[in-house]
Amino acid sequence: MCFYYSRFSTKCDTLERQWLSGLQAASGQQFTSKSFYSTVILIWFLQQLDDLAQARILNARKIREMSGLTQEVQLEINTLLLGPLDALEHEDWGTFGKVRIAMEKRLRDPNDVFIHAEQRRKELAKQGRKSRRK
Repeated sequence: MCFYYSRFSTKCDTLERQWLSGLQAASGQQFTSKSFYSTVILIWFLQQLDDLAQARILNARKIREMSGLTQEVQLEINTLLLGPLDALEHEDWGTFGKVRIAMEKRLRDPNDVFIHAEQRRKELAKQGRKSRRK
């Protein structure tokens, strides 16, 4: 997040670590909502910059620079969140994916069993022919 404060990089690294550890300590839902709100705040800020540009309060070049820097911060935040969010998604899939699997099993056509059995028989026969050739 402190990408342009190279003189203060150690301070920024510490702040980033504290920020991420605070997010990781939160539960999955809190983590997701906090990352969502950080994105919403940055989008709101970009809208404010657009309003300033339309009102011609600031120089257009300055608005573009600030907008670019804001989007760069958003990109860096999203990049930092990829790892923890990926782990949460896998954990959620492990929990909630079971519901989908059970539903698909319940809705499956009973004749599918025979179709799968026939496919498996063909696979085994094909493997048997390959092993005889060796």
